[in-house]
Amino acid sequence: MCERIAGLLTAVSIFLRYLLFTFTEYSIRDGDSEIIYYTNKVLGDRVYEGRIVTHSIFGKPIPQDKLAVKLRTINGSLSKEEIDGKYWNEIENAIKLLAHDNVARYVRHCSCYLSNEPTVVIVTDLCNHEKLETHLPGFLVEDKKILLLQLCHGLNHIHQTNPKPIAHRDLKPSNVLLSLDGKNIKIIDFGISKEFALDENKTITKSTGFSGTLGWVASEMCSNDRSKNFEAWVKADIYSLGLLIYFIFTNGQHPYQGSPAVRHVKIQNKEKPNFSAIENDEEFHDKYLLIDLLKAMLSHEPADRPGITKILQHFFTWNEEKKVIFISDCQQYFGQPCDEVKILRRKAKRQLEINGTVEQRMAYIDRESINSSVDSEKHVWTEEERKALERIHEIIGEDWVKLIKEKLEDPRSESYKNSFTDLVRYIRNTHAHFDEKPEKMKAKLGSRNKGMWNFFASNFPEFFPHLFNLIKNDLKEDHKEKYLAESSSHELSEKNGMIDDKIHNYFSFSVMLVIIAVIIHYILWYFA
Repeated sequence: MCERIAGLLTAVSIFLRYLLFTFTEYSIRDGDSEIIYYTNKVLGDRVYEGRIVTHSIFGKPIPQDKLAVKLRTINGSLSKEEIDGKYWNEIENAIKLLAHDNVARYVRHCSCYLSNEPTVVIVTDLCNHEKLETHLPGFLVEDKKILLLQLCHGLNHIHQTNPKPIAHRDLKPSNVLLSLDGKNIKIIDFGISKEFALDENKTITKSTGFSGTLGWVASEMCSNDRSKNFEAWVKADIYSLGLLIYFIFTNGQHPYQGSPAVRHVKIQNKEKPNFSAIENDEEFHDKYLLIDLLKAMLSHEPADRPGITKILQHFFTWNEEKKVIFISDCQQYFGQPCDEVKILRRKAKRQLEINGTVEQRMAYIDRESINSSVDSEKHVWTEEERKALERIHEIIGEDWVKLIKEKLEDPRSESYKNSFTDLVRYIRNTHAHFDEKPEKMKAKLGSRNKGMWNFFASNFPEFFPHLFNLIKNDLKEDHKEKYLAESSSHELSEKNGMIDDKIHNYFSFSVMLVIIAVIIHYILWYFA
């Protein structure tokens, strides 16, 4: 019996050693160094895990960190211009990109003969080559916001390349990977990226032919003749980034249904994107904030798409505390009276109530006022006013005062009228006097910032985007600096570790399952 067990353990040991340590290794000589890659560690189409080994003056090998080795066979039938465009442009553009946390680092390249065929070898940072969508279901919204911010910073770095700008032109999920430590997202593959020579009007002199991946390019890039100024190319990358952000927040879905070819046709025909996958997520409290951003990014008019700075300023990137404080600050705009002398009079007309836009003026009106008098005179509502009122009451519901009273059991809610501006005032007062509220009400809200935001965002999901768009053009300078500054992942830095932990735990668990399965298989086989 002991001999059987010993034999079993030996067999398992040999198998695990083969499983874990056996590999096929190839070496390419490059000057005083060797580029080594392992064909059993495939990362993509002729992309392998590898490393570079240099030798010290004493001949001792000095291996570098794990790297990605990309092999591209040169088609001998191509002209020199075609070869340069297909192979060397990628290398030249990668070299020009300075080091950045969110762009895969170029390490080196060389040319050689493999199996008697001329081959270009490109070595870059090694990333986690598991598909991005395999990690997404385990990420929280805060984790995904970090990915969004990092993608923006990485793409902005590419667009700001000196002395000539570069457009990536092929942003898609397979060209976005997580770093090995899981703390950063990396933009990879500059195979069809392009550095543009611009004239004095910043216009591209010539650019023809479709480039990109079906279903991941902007509508204006679908035609074959695209002599555009560089801004248009930048905005085309923004469109692809919008598709990628949609993909991240829906765990791998696309706003256009169908095959890649069908998606391409829908985009080319400028059909509206479908946001139902986001709208139907009941647990996603910020869904309409994200949709507000994506509608701009996925506009079929390049000029209407925001630049990277505007994306980083967008309220979707704000944390809960900043959003709740913004609502509180908005009260001073809605509460500003027309006559400073009447500032203490509760019923004094407010500045925006008299001189604001139609949408701002209608924000003061409650539902009952639609068929009532205004200033003791029968008011005839214009079509524009009625539409604005209908939209507001779609957002705040039939009776928000009643809803608040029932859900929070707050008797003070009865002192408010059923208008948009009074809901702003209620949120502001609740936030300012949170500690004074009954314990039962505080327990239902959960906390002063995150809890309050989640409650009001879940009950009035379209409230915040509408509020921001009502007030954004009236913001004072100090509020512009406060709310329109670029967001960074620093505010969410504590979450970064969570991404790393999730990837590490996922990998460790997977390896453990493989080893257990192998051992069980051999035990059953041995005693069969």
